[in-house]
Amino acid sequence: MAQAQKAPIYDLVLKAKAGEPFKLGDCPFCHRVLLTAAVKKFPVQATLVDFRNKPEWLLQPPPVGSGGKVPVLREPVSGLVMPDSDVIVEHLEKLYPEPSMRSDTPADLGSKLFPAFRGFLFAAAGSEEEAAKRGELEGELRALDAHLAQPGKGPLLGGAHISQSDAAIAPKLYHAKTALAHFKHYSFPSDLKALQKYMDAIAATPEWKATDYGTDAIIAGWTAHLAHH
Repeated sequence: MAQAQKAPIYDLVLKAKAGEPFKLGDCPFCHRVLLTAAVKKFPVQATLVDFRNKPEWLLQPPPVGSGGKVPVLREPVSGLVMPDSDVIVEHLEKLYPEPSMRSDTPADLGSKLFPAFRGFLFAAAGSEEEAAKRGELEGELRALDAHLAQPGKGPLLGGAHISQSDAAIAPKLYHAKTALAHFKHYSFPSDLKALQKYMDAIAATPEWKATDYGTDAIIAGWTAHLAHH
């Protein structure tokens, strides 16, 4: 009888924490891939990259590197270097179809959340731009809340289990909530009960707990972004 082969260990290149390069950093796109790997029990080892000293291969354009962006999935057997979280999670879905993370959540739900959050964060205090970006963000938050509040929805976007939509949207919510509270003294509107329930529910999952880099990493990361903005 042939001996069963062990699944190869894939290398997942991720952002290191700002100022602490041996700890996992705060990238929401890396978090998306980590959540996907955790749900699917995908065999992966992490390589952390200090953004102040990126390796030369990573700075190269595909197919050698990613132009300096993370996450990147590297396959040891084929030598494939795969950047872009969209591409990586779709690859993992095909490679490990069970448990399925396919989602029926509308594709445009939360699609403008991250740029609205960034715009609000980077806008000058008291400016018209800040007010406009805050409005855009709250529009995205209210759309998510309305979707989650529908009968039969929740506690997650994928129902009882983490879906591709959860893996994409929840880390962005985590960043927005944490960074805006710290830098803008802003809290999500208190009437968004379904959204708050959602964030509590996903934070309680084993997959989230295993991949959470903590609010201090988020603050350190956005401190670095703001310093160079």
